[in-house]
Amino acid sequence: MSNYFRFLPKINYQLKVANTSVDPSLLEVTNITSRALFRDAVSRVAANEGIVYYPYSIQDGDRPDTVAEYYYGDSKYAWVVLYSNDIIDPLHDWVKTQAEFEAYIIHKYGSVAAAQSQIVEREGVVTEKTVTFDGDVIDERVIKLDATAYTSYTGTKRTVTAYEKEDRENEERRQIRLLRKGLLQRVQKELSRAFVDTSILSSNSLYTSSVNRLRAAGQ
Repeated sequence: MSNYFRFLPKINYQLKVANTSVDPSLLEVTNITSRALFRDAVSRVAANEGIVYYPYSIQDGDRPDTVAEYYYGDSKYAWVVLYSNDIIDPLHDWVKTQAEFEAYIIHKYGSVAAAQSQIVEREGVVTEKTVTFDGDVIDERVIKLDATAYTSYTGTKRTVTAYEKEDRENEERRQIRLLRKGLLQRVQKELSRAFVDTSILSSNSLYTSSVNRLRAAGQ
């Protein structure tokens, strides 16, 4: 994960100290808005391509850097894994291991038992999960019900506890996509060009005036 921000461009950011007369300082920070540039670069490179992403199911113990090492041959491409899946915060947006999940549940709800006893949703099943003759899986379809509608619903229905909802959401994060390795170098080249060409590196109104002032002072 140490290489996550290393590839990204830097911008000068004006840091103002509230309620003081201290002149704002300029800090060099990572330009996290480059996420949008990544999507644009993939779109341009993959315009005439067939398969752009491959599905991947995260295994227990996988991290963005280990997935990058496994698929791209180098852990420094962890940022590609994260950008491909719009993951902003790897600590919370990446699937948790069972131990991490239970620690999260205890921190949020006080105990596993408390989360398992707290009803947060009610569902009515519209269609059951089925498998077609040729093997295609059609997922179950449900509707959300309030307490009154739940009582009168005549079909299959169920309550969902906080633990079950959190577990579902965690498992959904297990399914990610990986940019096809054959496109990686082309996307990286396109990104390098975009980082140089885009005006985002010099048009930030928060620091432009300070840059000009420092230049005028010969600093």
